[in-house]
Amino acid sequence: MKPAACLSALALLATASIAHAAAPANTGPQSPTGLTGMWMRKQGGDGSPRVPLPLSAAGKAAQAKADAELAAGNVIGTLKCDPVGMPGMMTNEFALQFLEIPGRIVIVSEMSPLSRQVYLGKPQGDGGNGPMFNGHSVGHWEGKTLVIDTVNFQQPENPIVFGGLRSASLHLTERYHLEDAGQTLVGELTFEDPKLLTQTYKSTVRFERLPNDAELWEYACLVGGEGWQDRFAGDTAAAKK
Repeated sequence: MKPAACLSALALLATASIAHAAAPANTGPQSPTGLTGMWMRKQGGDGSPRVPLPLSAAGKAAQAKADAELAAGNVIGTLKCDPVGMPGMMTNEFALQFLEIPGRIVIVSEMSPLSRQVYLGKPQGDGGNGPMFNGHSVGHWEGKTLVIDTVNFQQPENPIVFGGLRSASLHLTERYHLEDAGQTLVGELTFEDPKLLTQTYKSTVRFERLPNDAELWEYACLVGGEGWQDRFAGDTAAAKK
């Protein structure tokens, strides 16, 4: 390389280094949509139903059976180390992390060992590879609103959990948008279940953005060989949480 060309290359390298050093620190979401980051449900929010669920006869029977199990001190569902699944992972008080990558959005829950995959721009198709705790989710954007369609749920012991319900026949639609200059995430959930509901049910949950340096904690059901089912056995008050 000629001396002049060498000096030009060094000058470009120095300019690039200076520009890199002067780049601003990470002070906000790094995606155009602003969803990427950590979120936590606002305390006192409306993640839990404020009106009775419009349960069908089958829904009331399922709820009565679960209530009887809990009243007897038996441990069921998540307290027996089952994954919380949907919709509970989106409506409980534990932190969530949204990650936007090409073709999908990944949602990681602080309390659930199962991450949620939302496939963008895909039809629902056959609903994935068998019944799942989180169901099979596909999504698309309507302006700045993320719309998620989820089906193919695993049937839980107690179908009414954390402000919603889940059964094998549930069709869940979620709509998420940002408010308060990107500091609040609002989720509108619509439940359609011909088996457990007599009509469509809607619920709203609000999340607040956590600081950029927030970290996900680890919550494990099995701790020191003792599962939650052992710790909560016979404790009817704890089992109803």
